[in-house]
Amino acid sequence: MSSRLQAALRLGLLLAALFLSWPAQPAAQAQGHPCDPPNLLPAGVCGMDTFYGQPPRQVPGGWTGFVLSGDLTFMQDIDTLWGAPALRMWSNGGVFRAGIWTQAPAT
Repeated sequence: MSSRLQAALRLGLLLAALFLSWPAQPAAQAQGHPCDPPNLLPAGVCGMDTFYGQPPRQVPGGWTGFVLSGDLTFMQDIDTLWGAPALRMWSNGGVFRAGIWTQAPAT
C-alpha cells in the first residue's frame, strides 16, 4: 500500500474518531413565553393585562410599584415583544431606582 493511501486512511480514521467522540449538542430553541409553565406567577398577574391607577403611578393589577430614589413615571404602554399591554418605567433624563413586585403563591 502506498504511503499516500496510508496517510489518507489514517486521516480518515482520525476524523471519524473525532466526529464520533464529539458530544451531541442540543438544538437551539427560542425561549417560550415568560408566563408559560414552569413560571410560578399566575397568568393574570404575569400577563400584566390590567392596570390600575393613573400616570405617573399606573401599575399592572397584582403588582405594587416602589420608588427608592429619583422621579419616574409608571405607565401602561403598547411597545412589547409579547403583545400589549406592557409597563413602561421612564424618566425625562433623571436617574432612578424603582421597580414593581408581586407575591407568588407558595407551592
